[in-house]
Amino acid sequence: MKSTILRLLALLLAAVLVAGACSSDEGGNSDDTEQADSEGEANDGGDGESAAGVPAECEVDEGEGDSAAAEVEDRGAPDPSVAEEVSGDDPVDLIEGEGDEVNPGGTAEIHYVIINPADGSELESSWARGQTVPVPVNQTFERFGQALEGMKVGGRRAFTVSASDAAGGAPPEETGIGADDDLVFVVDLVSVSDEVESSTAETDPDALAAAEERGAPDVAAPEGTVETEELVVIDDVVGDGQIVCPGDTVVAHYTGVTAVDSEQFDSSWDRGAPIDFSLDGVIQGWSDGLVGMKVGGRRTLVIPTQQAYDNEPGQPEGVLVFTVDLVGVG
Repeated sequence: MKSTILRLLALLLAAVLVAGACSSDEGGNSDDTEQADSEGEANDGGDGESAAGVPAECEVDEGEGDSAAAEVEDRGAPDPSVAEEVSGDDPVDLIEGEGDEVNPGGTAEIHYVIINPADGSELESSWARGQTVPVPVNQTFERFGQALEGMKVGGRRAFTVSASDAAGGAPPEETGIGADDDLVFVVDLVSVSDEVESSTAETDPDALAAAEERGAPDVAAPEGTVETEELVVIDDVVGDGQIVCPGDTVVAHYTGVTAVDSEQFDSSWDRGAPIDFSLDGVIQGWSDGLVGMKVGGRRTLVIPTQQAYDNEPGQPEGVLVFTVDLVGVG
């Protein structure tokens, strides 16, 4: 697995988690949740969960930026046809913002869409995942940072980026997009900060030791979940450390298999070390399914196709099953 955003935008494959982006109940839980073995229990959201599906420990007071965020959400994702309004190197402000301006040395919280102007297709979208993304402006590729200069909160801006710049080289062959092709990015600016958000979290040594004592899990889809259309969350071991909130950066060991045949396609255990990643930069089944989990725990996620890779080229297909040992939150 790798973090999305510094390639931003996981571009052409939305490929994070594990290389690579809500269920109908916002807490990521399902009425179809299966009981784990005697060591675990089905997750009901955890103690203190609010009605909105976010643990009470995670809730924060509303701030001034909420009005801009609400305005952006209310207008919704842009239509791919806006790509027709962009030509040349100059960014186009489709909607002028009225809030604070982007700090080139800070963080911009954005919604974005990447469009292939050749056919008007949408390649990647934070709207599709239902989550904004915090972007350390000076850590993205150069063109992206330059295109945000002078943009204000509440605005929507479109600009072209060469596929090779966005992908950090030639795009994967299966995308059918050449290195010299231009893509159109449409960015809605939700909030700005003068600080660069940390993309790492500290490992809890006791939690890591406990995970290593348990060892790599044998992962398979619980009975009745192979064709699930809702996210299934099972706590095999309940942790007692820090709780995961939406958008957190976490450190985890994990193994992923395809539900239909239990074939493994990825495992941090095989690489000998856990990894850290932001929940804003992974597939939706992870960003929803790990919320409420506590450090020291082991959780199994059965992720329906539409919350996994949704049959993206080069990615595992269908319902996926991950068993995750959480060893740090930051």
